[in-house]
Amino acid sequence: MSHNPAPPCPATALRGRTARWCDRAQALAADPGLTQDGAAKALDHLAGLQADLAEARLMHTRPLQAQLDLAERRYKPAEAAVTEARAALSEAFLRAKPSIGDLFGHVPHGTRADAVVLDDDAPDDPTRRLRPLSVTRALIDLEALRPYLSDEAIRIAVANHLADTGRADVKGVSYAALPAAAEAPCKIY
Repeated sequence: MSHNPAPPCPATALRGRTARWCDRAQALAADPGLTQDGAAKALDHLAGLQADLAEARLMHTRPLQAQLDLAERRYKPAEAAVTEARAALSEAFLRAKPSIGDLFGHVPHGTRADAVVLDDDAPDDPTRRLRPLSVTRALIDLEALRPYLSDEAIRIAVANHLADTGRADVKGVSYAALPAAAEAPCKIY
């Protein structure tokens, strides 16, 4: 009988290492004497730790992913075919000769959704709804859409602008040069 304890589970050891380094990062962030060099080294270590965590997660979820992939391969082609068929038939519907009055089809610009009803007795008719069909980028009124843009949509647009132009010149955006290992979420106010 051996008196040697069993080695710790790699996931447990990794989670312990993560907790220690996250605590250390919090302490470093609060340290008024923190230097950029010290912060950059800690960021590199945390980036490596994050990569180790991702690798461990992927290793543990690989069997589940194989099952998910199998289900996706079985059903996705059929779902895509139905989506394409619905889209083609919807386009054909708009070109088709009206056979049920003016209940469906293109509506004049500026029409209110509540004005598109079958009759006054059925204002919430689920068989009809007003939907956008196309967008002309050059003409779209982005100011009208501003309240409806998610924070993530704004972040993606700002990141794509910077990647495409290489310039930090979008009005209302602040920029900073950071180490590659830095993780600085773009805050939206």
